[in-house]
Parts: sequence; C-alpha cells; structure tokens
Amino acid sequence: MTAPQADQVDRAGRFPRSGVTALGEIGLLGLASATAVGGGGAGLAETARVVERLAGVCGSTAMVLLTHYAATAVVEALGPLSVRGAIARGEHLATLALGEPGDRCA
Repeated sequence: MTAPQADQVDRAGRFPRSGVTALGEIGLLGLASATAVGGGGAGLAETARVVERLAGVCGSTAMVLLTHYAATAVVEALGPLSVRGAIARGEHLATLALGEPGDRCA
C-alpha cells in the first residue's frame, strides 16, 4: 500500500483491502504462524518490528496486522490445523473482537 492509498483509507474509514491482500501475498500474514504449518515462526519482537514499519506507511493496515498477529497467537495455541495452515499461507485473516468505551468498536 502506498502512502496516498493510506490517506484515502483513513479519510474514508474503510478496510485496507489492498494492503492486507499484499501482506498475504508476500507472506507477512503467516509470519507469526508456526513453521510446522508453513508459517514464518516469528516471535513477538519480529512481528512488532513489522507492525512498526508498516505503521509508518499506513496506520490502518498496521492495526489490522497487529490484531491479526494477536489472534494468530490464540489460533496457534488452540485452533484447528486447517485454520492454522490457512493463516500460514496468507489465506485467512484473523482478529480479536475487543473494544473500549469511546473507540469505534464499542
């Protein structure tokens, strides 16, 4: 996702589909998945660096990736092998439904 697209995403308040699709295509959606299911096997420090760098380009896409990595940790611990593999291949976007008073979720 380029910076101009990031501005459009933020202004319109829309889901950053092109950025998320690109992350899946280059393997970053599977970065936190176990290598046993085809993922990158990265830990918290590496995934945090990826999110930090992405946030410098598109905050919205970085937030989606952050929540995906958090959910991936849960799925890796408790989820079925088929979902774990789909995440590792960049075919499945995961998230957690969390919200606080005053944010767009609550």
